[in-house]
Amino acid sequence: MSHKTYRLLAARVGEELGRFKLNGRLISRSPVTPLLELELLRGAVNAKAGLWQEMEVLAPRLGLDAQEWAGLSRRAKQQSTMLEKLHAKLRAEAFARSNPEN
Repeated sequence: MSHKTYRLLAARVGEELGRFKLNGRLISRSPVTPLLELELLRGAVNAKAGLWQEMEVLAPRLGLDAQEWAGLSRRAKQQSTMLEKLHAKLRAEAFARSNPEN
């Protein structure tokens, strides 16, 4: 085998080994996985809210309707509030389930 083949094989093996979970749950998901996924969603919604706010400011110079961007910004803030509440609930559940004393 060539060096390139060995490197590709090593990369493939490394990728497969990286998929093993070290949380003691080979089949089921970790209780904190939904919490981490929600963190990503919160980040995306907050980034979107910032973009909509910036577009609201720039709208007049771009010939766009500022009220449309303001509405999108309000919706993003509502989504963020909802995600905050869900995050608090999931956080309590995830760490209660992951604590072996409970």
